[in-house]
Amino acid sequence: MGVLVTCDGSFSRVSVFEHDNRNDVDNRSLVTWAVHGNPTSEVVRVLLFGQPPDGWQVEGAHDILKIEPLTKLKPRVKYSLSGSSHRKAISVDFTVSDFARIGPDDVLTPTDCDTMKIMPREVFVRRARKSCG
Repeated sequence: MGVLVTCDGSFSRVSVFEHDNRNDVDNRSLVTWAVHGNPTSEVVRVLLFGQPPDGWQVEGAHDILKIEPLTKLKPRVKYSLSGSSHRKAISVDFTVSDFARIGPDDVLTPTDCDTMKIMPREVFVRRARKSCG
């Protein structure tokens, strides 16, 4: 589940994509899943691959980018979860194995661009609200 603090209620987006380290740029696709819409609450919870929040919709194909739909998470593959509303949030990198470490009231969040840590959801929301400034 993705958690996004929307700051000002403006148009928002949550996406997850598969990291692909292949060097062949011409044949590489972006493997992703995303939803967007206008939030009805300050904190939006998005169930990955599930029903989008009220008023939101799952994004479809793109005319410019070569996109493959992401429909499930696979072991030993690195993913990034990102969000945007008032401004773009720092992406959270994860693998399926991280889920076992995250409690029901916790979130995985970045401490910087390369390091992730687990913190209580309420602390995450409080810090995210401060960053809305």
